Amino acid sequence: MYFPRRLPVRFRGVHWQDMTALASVFTLGGFVVGADGRRMEFTGRKIVTDSACKIYCAKAKKTMLAYGWVGATSFFSGGTLRFDMLDESRRIQSDLSTSDFKHLSVYTAAFKDMMFSAMLERIGSKDASIALLPDGRIASVFFAGYVNGTPAMGEAEFRHTNGTLLPPVLVEVLESPKVFKIVSGSIAVHDAMVDAGVMVPPVTLADGAELIRRYVQTCVDNNGSCHECSDIGGHVHVATVTPQGFEWKISPLEY
Repeated sequence: MYFPRRLPVRFRGVHWQDMTALASVFTLGGFVVGADGRRMEFTGRKIVTDSACKIYCAKAKKTMLAYGWVGATSFFSGGTLRFDMLDESRRIQSDLSTSDFKHLSVYTAAFKDMMFSAMLERIGSKDASIALLPDGRIASVFFAGYVNGTPAMGEAEFRHTNGTLLPPVLVEVLESPKVFKIVSGSIAVHDAMVDAGVMVPPVTLADGAELIRRYVQTCVDNNGSCHECSDIGGHVHVATVTPQGFEWKISPLEY
């Protein structure tokens, strides 16, 4: 089972990271999250690096999570970076690290509200570069892991209309999710793996790590033949999340 990705939209003035493979699966041992390593500059579609880290760890009291972003996460003006959701995410998760949360929905709500406040302060309520995006989603952040002992995955979405920022929304939170979650990637690759009989629900963390690695690597390997994979590439990295901690199974080349 999967959740469809959102197709990339091309524009200038912001950095769009939906051109990535980011997927997660839940096993009896915990969560596995994996991603490719390609990051692209939109103007000229230049590859900035094939070694980027796209998976991050967030901790709080009784909370252990992996998270990742897709969409427009960096905002520029005249070549100068004005706001970066990735950098702001690190500050927010640090601020939340001493708090106690009952559910992932509570953590995600706090995270999105703090990010939105930072966006309003740094970008303003209306922005010309964001107006270049089609109305709707700017970016979304995905979380998978444990809060107060409960396994869950969830997503929050940041939106706009005509460049005016809208309050972010909690898209979903699933507890003990028995799904192969495509946050961003290729449905065609997923379906081909199903047809080949390799998209088998994993039982162990090792099984899950191999399934996620294989999915992301297949997206990378097909970037010349599958339009959904055309901007996916670079080093595949995979992490696991259990109540005890966050661990790399395949480490990123850059942090």
